[in-house]
Amino acid sequence: GEKRFNQSNLKAAFVVPFAPGKLEDLCINGSQVVPNISTTLTTAGSPARLQLSADRSHLRAGDPNDLSYITIEVLDSEGVTVPTAAIPVNLSLGLTPLEWSDTHEYSGVSTESLDYESTRPAAAAAAAAAVLSIEAVGSGDPSDPSSFTSSKRTTWRGRAIAVLRPMALTLYSPADRSDHRATVNADCAAWKEVEVTATAPGLTPGKLTITLCH
Repeated sequence: GEKRFNQSNLKAAFVVPFAPGKLEDLCINGSQVVPNISTTLTTAGSPARLQLSADRSHLRAGDPNDLSYITIEVLDSEGVTVPTAAIPVNLSLGLTPLEWSDTHEYSGVSTESLDYESTRPAAAAAAAAAVLSIEAVGSGDPSDPSSFTSSKRTTWRGRAIAVLRPMALTLYSPADRSDHRATVNADCAAWKEVEVTATAPGLTPGKLTITLCH
């Protein structure tokens, strides 16, 4: 159907029966469709995967005032946001690529005399936490009393949001136990990329990479 805008409130109201599929709302000026105003609503299926998107994917290393807001969305198999999804999501960080020497210690996890493959996941998480922190996670749900500082959050209306903040990185040798520790900028190849992962039971995880720059 087609209706003209009500001049008093600039709205046009339609009453349509519900049916699964797509509902298109087109704004027409004369004979031309106005693309920035037109929209499409698509019926969502069952939750299938998580998707992460960042408002800023590059941050200044070591600058606690430089933040990135990560949107977490629950999508169906066609990539449509599931607006009814209340899914418990867990966020984690991992440094990638993780390249270390045999005698370095990262955030309390020593790689000396340890098998590389077996210790890599724990050390990667510890090293990532030394350069980037999950500062807060929320969903906007007014009835959810969960702590904002937890890395876990149940989505509300199919979404949640996380705030990431750069941290200082310290690197030192286990052989040198003096109070002197060198501060290393995260602009070197081994430290610049942090992988953010969101997981939920039964869903394909969502991932993205945050790059820390000098």
